[in-house]
Amino acid sequence: MNSSKFTGLLYLGKVTPQDCVDWANTCLQEGKDGEYLRELASMNKNYLDKEEVFKLVRYCFSDIGFRCHPSEINTKFQEAKEIAKQILSGEIEPYEGVGKISAISGQIAFPSSMALSDWDYLEEGNHPECIEKVWFFYKTNPKKCLEIVMREAKKLAESNLKFDLENLWTEI
Repeated sequence: MNSSKFTGLLYLGKVTPQDCVDWANTCLQEGKDGEYLRELASMNKNYLDKEEVFKLVRYCFSDIGFRCHPSEINTKFQEAKEIAKQILSGEIEPYEGVGKISAISGQIAFPSSMALSDWDYLEEGNHPECIEKVWFFYKTNPKKCLEIVMREAKKLAESNLKFDLENLWTEI
């Protein structure tokens, strides 16, 4: 079972301990590696302790590059939306908010982080409308920077991002 499908089913609570072991073996076959992944993959299917298996799964996410458990993704999306609202209300400086939302994106990890990629691009200076890191852009062209950040904040604050089994995130 591939990681996207596994993650979605795990989020929905529809995986068995054996599914977890099978997923770990698939990860190893795909060239992913890690201490916890190997431990999970080597578990005897006749003696799977559900609690132990699911604890290992959580640790395996760091082995394969996921930085948060699927059950935490919607919470992270909400946290990002709240920061966007704080940017709009003036509670947080725009460039500071960009850094905070970009950090949340980094916690979620690809592919779910794609929902927040514009914030990463702003932070890194790769946004189509700016070619400088946001803190520098904010100093050299504050009007344009503010316009872009406020537009992105409004878009995020009004969005309804949700974790999705098919795509790992979607806007509804």
